[in-house]
Amino acid sequence: MVLLDNVAIFASGTTVLQAGPIKLRHTIRNTPGSYGARLDIEGKEVRQIDQSGCLIADTSSDLQTLIDAIQSKLDGLSHTLTDDHDKTWTDCVMISFKPGAFVRIGKRWKCDYTIEYLQVKP
Repeated sequence: MVLLDNVAIFASGTTVLQAGPIKLRHTIRNTPGSYGARLDIEGKEVRQIDQSGCLIADTSSDLQTLIDAIQSKLDGLSHTLTDDHDKTWTDCVMISFKPGAFVRIGKRWKCDYTIEYLQVKP
Protein backbone atom coordinates (compact mmCIF):
# COMPACT_ATOMS: atom_id res chain seq x y z
CA MET A 1 0.00 0.00 0.00
CA VAL A 2 1.32 3.43 -0.94
CA LEU A 3 1.32 6.03 1.82
CA LEU A 4 1.40 9.80 1.39
CA ASP A 5 2.72 11.50 4.52
CA ASN A 6 2.09 8.20 6.39
CA VAL A 7 -1.62 8.27 5.46
CA ALA A 8 -3.16 5.40 3.47
CA ILE A 9 -5.03 7.79 1.17
CA PHE A 10 -4.81 5.32 -1.77
CA ALA A 11 -5.80 2.17 0.18
CA SER A 12 -9.19 1.68 -1.46
CA GLY A 13 -7.70 0.27 -4.67
CA THR A 14 -4.50 -0.75 -6.39
CA THR A 15 -1.51 1.58 -6.72
CA VAL A 16 1.79 1.42 -8.59
CA LEU A 17 4.77 3.77 -8.15
CA GLN A 18 7.42 4.13 -10.84
CA ALA A 19 10.45 6.18 -9.81
CA GLY A 20 12.60 7.69 -12.53
CA PRO A 21 16.39 7.85 -12.49
CA ILE A 22 18.61 10.20 -10.55
CA LYS A 23 20.83 12.27 -12.83
CA LEU A 24 23.56 14.83 -12.29
CA ARG A 25 23.30 18.26 -13.86
CA HIS A 26 26.58 18.76 -15.61
CA THR A 27 28.45 20.69 -18.25
CA ILE A 28 31.10 19.21 -20.50
CA ARG A 29 33.78 21.68 -21.55
CA ASN A 30 36.09 20.76 -24.41
CA THR A 31 39.26 22.83 -24.40
CA PRO A 32 40.83 23.32 -27.83
CA GLY A 33 44.28 21.79 -28.05
CA SER A 34 43.90 19.44 -25.08
CA TYR A 35 42.95 15.82 -24.64
CA GLY A 36 39.68 14.88 -22.98
CA ALA A 37 37.20 17.28 -21.50
CA ARG A 38 36.39 19.03 -18.27
CA LEU A 39 33.25 17.88 -16.50
CA ASP A 40 31.57 20.45 -14.22
CA ILE A 41 29.07 18.95 -11.75
CA GLU A 42 26.15 21.24 -10.92
CA GLY A 43 24.13 19.12 -8.47
CA LYS A 44 21.37 16.59 -8.96
CA GLU A 45 18.34 16.98 -11.20
CA VAL A 46 14.88 16.43 -9.81
CA ARG A 47 13.54 12.89 -10.05
CA GLN A 48 10.12 12.22 -11.56
CA ILE A 49 7.94 9.67 -9.79
CA ASP A 50 4.77 8.46 -11.49
CA GLN A 51 1.88 6.83 -9.67
CA SER A 52 -1.12 5.11 -11.21
CA GLY A 53 -3.97 3.14 -9.75
CA CYS A 54 -7.65 3.10 -9.03
CA LEU A 55 -9.84 4.31 -6.21
CA ILE A 56 -12.91 2.33 -5.13
CA ALA A 57 -15.79 3.51 -2.95
CA ASP A 58 -19.32 2.48 -2.02
CA THR A 59 -20.92 5.61 -3.46
CA SER A 60 -19.97 8.19 -6.05
CA SER A 61 -19.93 10.87 -3.35
CA ASP A 62 -17.50 8.77 -1.27
CA LEU A 63 -15.34 8.43 -4.37
CA GLN A 64 -15.41 12.20 -4.87
CA THR A 65 -14.35 12.63 -1.21
CA LEU A 66 -11.26 10.46 -1.88
CA ILE A 67 -10.45 12.50 -4.98
CA ASP A 68 -10.85 15.76 -3.05
CA ALA A 69 -8.48 14.47 -0.35
CA ILE A 70 -5.84 13.66 -2.97
CA GLN A 71 -6.32 16.98 -4.78
CA SER A 72 -5.71 18.79 -1.50
CA LYS A 73 -2.11 17.50 -1.68
CA LEU A 74 -1.66 19.40 -4.95
CA ASP A 75 -0.42 22.28 -2.81
CA GLY A 76 3.18 22.88 -3.91
CA LEU A 77 4.54 21.53 -0.62
CA SER A 78 6.94 18.64 -0.11
CA HIS A 79 5.43 15.31 0.93
CA THR A 80 6.79 11.85 1.70
CA LEU A 81 5.84 8.79 -0.36
CA THR A 82 6.24 5.26 1.00
CA ASP A 83 5.68 2.17 -1.16
CA ASP A 84 4.64 -1.42 -0.37
CA HIS A 85 8.24 -2.36 0.46
CA ASP A 86 8.78 0.53 2.91
CA LYS A 87 10.92 2.38 0.36
CA THR A 88 10.58 6.09 1.14
CA TRP A 89 10.93 9.10 -1.13
CA THR A 90 11.11 12.42 0.71
CA ASP A 91 10.65 15.93 -0.66
CA CYS A 92 8.07 14.95 -3.29
CA VAL A 93 5.87 17.66 -4.75
CA MET A 94 2.66 16.56 -6.48
CA ILE A 95 2.53 18.43 -9.78
CA SER A 96 -0.27 16.59 -11.57
CA PHE A 97 -3.33 14.56 -10.54
CA LYS A 98 -5.54 13.19 -13.32
CA PRO A 99 -8.63 11.29 -12.20
CA GLY A 100 -10.52 9.35 -14.83
CA ALA A 101 -14.22 8.76 -15.27
CA PHE A 102 -16.34 7.23 -12.53
CA VAL A 103 -17.26 3.66 -13.46
CA ARG A 104 -19.88 1.52 -11.75
CA ILE A 105 -18.58 -1.94 -10.72
CA GLY A 106 -21.44 -3.90 -9.21
CA LYS A 107 -22.72 -1.88 -6.28
CA ARG A 108 -19.52 0.16 -5.96
CA TRP A 109 -17.77 2.92 -7.91
CA LYS A 110 -14.24 3.02 -9.34
CA CYS A 111 -12.01 5.75 -10.76
CA ASP A 112 -8.60 5.22 -12.39
CA TYR A 113 -6.00 7.96 -11.86
CA THR A 114 -2.44 9.05 -12.53
CA ILE A 115 -0.25 11.29 -10.42
CA GLU A 116 3.08 12.89 -11.25
CA TYR A 117 5.50 13.96 -8.50
CA LEU A 118 8.86 15.66 -8.64
CA GLN A 119 11.32 14.68 -5.93
CA VAL A 120 13.03 18.03 -5.56
CA LYS A 121 15.92 16.77 -3.39
CA PRO A 122 16.69 13.19 -4.50
